[in-house]
Amino acid sequence: METSQQSQKKYEFKVKLIFALILTIYIGCGFIYSLNLGDNIIYGDEEDYIKLARNIKQYKSYSSDSVHATAFRPPAYPLILSLVFSIRNSIIIARLLNFMFLCFNIVLIILILKSVSNTSAFIGVLLILSYPVLFYLAGTLFPQTFASFLFLLLIYLTFKVYNSF
Repeated sequence: METSQQSQKKYEFKVKLIFALILTIYIGCGFIYSLNLGDNIIYGDEEDYIKLARNIKQYKSYSSDSVHATAFRPPAYPLILSLVFSIRNSIIIARLLNFMFLCFNIVLIILILKSVSNTSAFIGVLLILSYPVLFYLAGTLFPQTFASFLFLLLIYLTFKVYNSF
């Protein structure tokens, strides 16, 4: 006969498996969406971030025109993009990085909400997945997905430190 501890472990394994499957499907859809978008730039802001990243990579300068320094955009996201462009100069790879940050955001939401209950973590994931704007935004070269990752990471680490005392 199965003990309650064994059944709890089986349940937790199934929940982790479901979350892993959801993340795999989500990143797969993000990959297909990124390939579909290709190297097309839709918004002027995306072009600004790309110029800044390429100038960081090529000229080691935070500049839009490679001559004059700028403070028009925050530097963290173009710096991350410049690292991507130094590995492979591909907008598709940069979009995939955004989808990876979105998946990290989902994992962080799960970890944060699991401190309340497994049910709240599951509901949180369902809410994220049912909000298509997050998926669309991850397909653009905007810093919001990366900034959300940093914010959620800060919340998670704060909870970890607070709960360790």
